[in-house]
Amino acid sequence: MLSTGGTILGSVNRPIDAVASEIEAGYGSLGLDALIAIGGDGSLAILREHARSGWNLVAIPKTIDNDVALTDQSIGFDSAVRTVTQACSQLRSTGVSHDRVMILETMGRGAGHLALSSGIAGGADAILIPEIPWSMDALVDTVRATCKRRSQAFALVVVAEGRHHQRPPMADRPVPRDDKSTAALPMPSRRRSKSAPTAPSRPVRPCWGTSSAVVNQVP
Repeated sequence: MLSTGGTILGSVNRPIDAVASEIEAGYGSLGLDALIAIGGDGSLAILREHARSGWNLVAIPKTIDNDVALTDQSIGFDSAVRTVTQACSQLRSTGVSHDRVMILETMGRGAGHLALSSGIAGGADAILIPEIPWSMDALVDTVRATCKRRSQAFALVVVAEGRHHQRPPMADRPVPRDDKSTAALPMPSRRRSKSAPTAPSRPVRPCWGTSSAVVNQVP
């Protein structure tokens, strides 16, 4: 179990109204004096209601989202940050070699702690988190400026999954279809000898696949 991720029991979060009676029946049938709860905001929110009714509970925060109140760092957050940071390093190699904008999505339904911490550790060029509004134009401007600064059409963006609920519609910035218009980001300048033939420039396309800039601009 030490090296096994996820839930061993195969449990899932359900609304408190749907599971309250089951929890109460199990607690009573086992004749428990107290209950130790290990879980995230969903599990602990359910048991909080039972604590208010008189149950003896000990809550142990365990979630990679690190979003349990009154907790500095929950179990699982550190290992998740290390995993995402390693993924950033691997994506960077691919992005640099192929001139791509790499986008890495992390978990974080309502909190951006994982995306922010791993993005800073992994050297991301932009980080999108649920707590801060953003716009597609601001993100594109950040990516363009990054590519121009390093003279290479590469950037790394980390986004928390909760951003999808607030993501601007793609109509704000239509995705071009032809090769000529997709070469929107600056290509790196390569020195060639006079006799060497000029190779056609490759178009830069974003690749959905973590730093220093958090996009915080709205239209």
